Formats: sequence, structure tokens, C-alpha cells
Amino acid sequence: MMKLWNRMRRKLAFLLLLSLLAIGNPLPFSARMRGLLVASVDVMRGHYQVLQTGLPMNLASLWLLKKRYGIETRLLGCVVNDSLLAYVDGYNTVSVAAIQHQFGRDVFQKAEEAVRVWVMRPDAMITPEGPNIRY
Repeated sequence: MMKLWNRMRRKLAFLLLLSLLAIGNPLPFSARMRGLLVASVDVMRGHYQVLQTGLPMNLASLWLLKKRYGIETRLLGCVVNDSLLAYVDGYNTVSVAAIQHQFGRDVFQKAEEAVRVWVMRPDAMITPEGPNIRY
């Protein structure tokens, strides 16, 4: 019974989001609230993503997060406004918490450390398929 309720709740949240997007978002949601809502729907679907503005973190770390954990990183550019920053903050609040719950609190530090160790290796190289990091 509980699984049925959870499934219905997910469908209802998804339909609410679609209807809001379809009719042009008439409710006065702030950008942060939209980010929280979209991230919640993504997490319910099992889609883990982190939004970034500015220069990206180490590209090898981004590749490793994608290959090892399935975590995507979306780069939004360097020129941003307050609304976009609020959206990114709201989205990442939910998604990073879900990622840390799913994969462990130090998932990002583990990826950075693996890349740091990889860079020190003499046979470290980046191929078209990505860095030759063992994962």
C-alpha cells in the first residue's frame, strides 16, 4: 500500500510540474523555489545532476563523477544574474543532499582525491574517451 502511495505521489508531483510549465508558470514562484521543485522531480526520477556557474571544477573530476556514480554536471556559463544564482542554489541544495545520501557524504572529495592521485602517475593521459583513471 505504501509503495502505491509513493508512486501516486511521484506521478502527482510530476504532473503538477508539467502543468506549471505548460501554462506558463502563473504562480509567483521565486527562482530558488523553482530550483527546489525541479531538483526534487529529478531526484525522484533517479537523475542526479549538479549545476555550476563560472569556470568548471576539474574536468577529470566531472568525468569521473559521471562514469563512477552517474552524476552529471551542467555548466551554465560565466555571465549570470541573481535569478539564475538563486535557481542554481535551490537546485543544488536538493540534488547535492540526495547525492550525498545515495553515494556517501564524501563523494565529491573521493573524486577529487582519485584525480589528484591519477595526475601524479607517470602514465596519466587523457584520451578521447576521457582520462585513464581506474574506477
